[in-house]
Amino acid sequence: THDWTSKSQVNQTLEAVLRSVKLGHGPVAERVTEVARQLAPLYATFKKNGYDRLDAPAVRYSLHRFFAQRGWHIKGLEPAGSAWTASLPVTSDVRQLTKYIVPGWLLQQLHDRSEGKGLDLETLGALVVVFERLIRAELDDYMYSIFMTLELPLNAAVPRSKAQEVLGSFLAVFAFGSDLEVSTKKALEKLLAFLDARHHPWQQLRARVKDTLQGSETYTFATLVAKAEGLMEMYGELHGQACQ
Repeated sequence: THDWTSKSQVNQTLEAVLRSVKLGHGPVAERVTEVARQLAPLYATFKKNGYDRLDAPAVRYSLHRFFAQRGWHIKGLEPAGSAWTASLPVTSDVRQLTKYIVPGWLLQQLHDRSEGKGLDLETLGALVVVFERLIRAELDDYMYSIFMTLELPLNAAVPRSKAQEVLGSFLAVFAFGSDLEVSTKKALEKLLAFLDARHHPWQQLRARVKDTLQGSETYTFATLVAKAEGLMEMYGELHGQACQ
C-alpha cells in the first residue's frame, strides 16, 4: 500500500545522492549545495556536539522545518522524535518499511556512516535531497494509481478536462486521504462530486486546479506529475495559513 515503501529503493536513493555528493558535480550535487545554502542560517543557530556537528534532535527539527516551509508534512519526522530510529527494529531481511520509520532508518544509516559523530551541513543537505527524491517517487506512484483508476492512458496526452479530473483526484487523495487501493472510477467520481457540492474549501482548491491548467489543451503524465507537485506546495501553504 501507499503507507509502505521498499527498503532497497530507500537505500538506493540514499546511495545515489551520497555518490553524487562525493563526485561533486551534476544536478544532484548542485541541488545538495543549494539546499545546504538554504539550511545554513538555521544550521548556524544550533549548538553543535563535540565533533561540531548536529545530533538527532536538531537534524529532525531542521528537516521538519525545511519541509514545513514548503507545506509538506513527512511521516515520522516530527521534531519531538529524539531517537535516531523508531522503536521498530529493521533487520537485514526486512524488505518493506512503513513510512513512519523511514526517517529514523535513514538517520541511522547516516549515524552509522559518521561513526556516531552526527551530521554536518553538507550531509544534512544531502538528506533533504534524499527525501525530495523519495517524495517524487511516491508522487509518481500516486499519479499512476489515479491514471489507472480513471482508466487513462499513460503514454498519450490527455485533454484538459481529463487533466482537471486527474489533478482534482490527486488533491482529494492528498488532502483527504482517499485510499486509491480500494477505489473504483465510480467511487472516485462520487467523492469528487460530493466535495464539489458540499465542501467550500474544496471549491477553492478546484479553482486552483483550473488556474494551473491554462495555456495548453493536452497534458502528458510527466507534465501532470509536475503540476501535482506544485499543487502539493500550494495546498500546504493554504493549510498553514488556515491553521494560523
